[in-house]
Amino acid sequence: MKKLFLLAIMLIGLSFIYSQEAKDVQIKISELKGIVDVKTGEGKWGQPALGGIISANSRIITGFHSQITLQADEYLYITINQLSEANVTEIRTGKIENAKSKKEVGREEVFVKIDLVRGYAVCFSKAAEKIIYRANIAFQNGFAEFNNAGGEIYYRYDKGALIKSFSGKIIIGAKLNKKNFVNKGEISLITPSGNLLDNDYFLRQDITAKPSSISNEPDIIAYYNYITLPYTSNNKTNDYSDQFRP
Repeated sequence: MKKLFLLAIMLIGLSFIYSQEAKDVQIKISELKGIVDVKTGEGKWGQPALGGIISANSRIITGFHSQITLQADEYLYITINQLSEANVTEIRTGKIENAKSKKEVGREEVFVKIDLVRGYAVCFSKAAEKIIYRANIAFQNGFAEFNNAGGEIYYRYDKGALIKSFSGKIIIGAKLNKKNFVNKGEISLITPSGNLLDNDYFLRQDITAKPSSISNEPDIIAYYNYITLPYTSNNKTNDYSDQFRP
């Protein structure tokens, strides 16, 4: 009798998990490290708590050796790394209203849009049976969308956005170019002016990222090294509390 009771409890639990709807999904904080400040949609600044819920119109600032990870179930992870600033501009959960492909027809979605003001972000999304989990990380003159894909973005407003893929196919868009893709193991750059330098460009230039104002090889390599560096080890340069903290 006891075994039957335990089995019934397990079946009820499983039915709840598999019947979960997108509208019930919340974006929670699954990891916190160091100094992180969050401004809520109500305009209040504070330090977030592990397991807390992030809502739309939230602003996030991270300090030196600090980071925060936002999670939707076990299917979507977004990490805002150290010395970064990001705005959570939109969270959408529920039925997909304007399906863009046959795969989206009749399905539900959990969608998170983030404006990366500066810094370094990592995103990973994977497919679920009934719900599509995806994130759009936007920046000056471009964006990267993660749908069953994973990768990272290094962004400096005066240098551009470097996008790397470590799984799946990241959709990217630049102001002056059509949508493109960054496949697994590839890298692309969107310049501050909105030009797209795709992976083929990096291969042709032997891993150098060439902005319009730089033409000689040493400066190109120095530029590439700069934009791929998520932070500097100089503590004085990273005086977060004086320069950025609210």
